[in-house]
Amino acid sequence: MLAIFLTTLTITAPVFAMLFLGVLLKRINWINDNFIHTTSSLVFNATMPALLFLGILHATCIRRSSRAC
Repeated sequence: MLAIFLTTLTITAPVFAMLFLGVLLKRINWINDNFIHTTSSLVFNATMPALLFLGILHATCIRRSSRAC
């Protein structure tokens, strides 16, 4: 039971840490709405498609051969 809890915690803790860090930085005015719009555009238009492409590439390479690409 403890192992399942620790595994769940190691997966979800970074997500919640980033969420709370964003809330904290917004409250102390280190980031503003323009910054949020710019970084959201960067994430959705550049990094997420790249991550999707790499995930498909690695899945295809693993399926085709026993070694990773």
